[in-house]
Amino acid sequence: MTTPRIDDIISSLITPEISEEIRGQLPEVDGLSHGLAKAEDFHSLRSWPVGGARYYLVHNDDSAVLFLNETLVGVAEFDRKLLSKKHPEKRFTRALAPALAEGGL
Repeated sequence: MTTPRIDDIISSLITPEISEEIRGQLPEVDGLSHGLAKAEDFHSLRSWPVGGARYYLVHNDDSAVLFLNETLVGVAEFDRKLLSKKHPEKRFTRALAPALAEGGL
């Protein structure tokens, strides 16, 4: 069995669709620097189990993105303290629900 590379895990979490969601949310938490929101813009990963699930904290020097399994939980400005917090998930702004289409049905 091979262990997936960090870049591969980050790429599987931050898909192009998720990248667009992240790009829209990072300015609200002062976590966006120079438009960085693609998988290749993130270089670090921390992961920990919770119950039968797993959290993934993906970050670069400015931004942090949290996933529960493969679902986006939220975004935050990166701070090294996130890496040592007992419950870093409490620091993340919740992801916004996709906008509903305008007009009648």
